[in-house]
Amino acid sequence: MNRVQPVDISAIIARSSATDYPLNNLTRIFAHSRLSLDVYMQWQPLYREVSSIIGFRAAYLYAFVISETIESTFYCDLFRGIILDNGDDPDNLELSEIDQDLLAFGAEIAENNGHIAEITYDRLRGQYTDKELVTLVAFAGQMIAACIFNNVMGISAIDY
Repeated sequence: MNRVQPVDISAIIARSSATDYPLNNLTRIFAHSRLSLDVYMQWQPLYREVSSIIGFRAAYLYAFVISETIESTFYCDLFRGIILDNGDDPDNLELSEIDQDLLAFGAEIAENNGHIAEITYDRLRGQYTDKELVTLVAFAGQMIAACIFNNVMGISAIDY
C-alpha cells in the first residue's frame, strides 16, 4: 500500500526534461517532487544503454537479480513478469558463463553496498570496456536507489 498518495502528473510531464515516463503509481508518487521524478526517470535511458551493451535478456536479468537482492517487491514482480513473458523460468534460468558473472556482479553490488571482491570485478573487466563497466555500475546504483524508494514508499506491482 502506498504511503504517499499519487498525484496527477500531466502538467509535470509537459515541463519535464525526461522524455518517457511510465504512467503508473510510482511515477505519480515521484511527481510530488519534480526534481526527484526527473532524476529517477533517468533510469529509462540508462536501462536502454545497459541493454545495448549486454543485450535485452541480460539487462532484465541484471535488473532482476539486483531487485531480488534488495528485496523490492515492485521490481521483482516487474522483472519476473518480463522474464516469464520472454519464455524463461525465473526460478530455473539457463545462463552462460558471462551472464553468471554479470548477475553475480549485480548481486554482490546490491548485497554488499558496492563493496565487491576483486575477482568479481576482474571477471567482467575482460568482457567489457571501462565505459561499459561504468554504465553497468551506474545502472546498478540507480536500480538500488529505485528499489529502496519503492520499499520505503510501500509501492508494489499491484499498484503498477
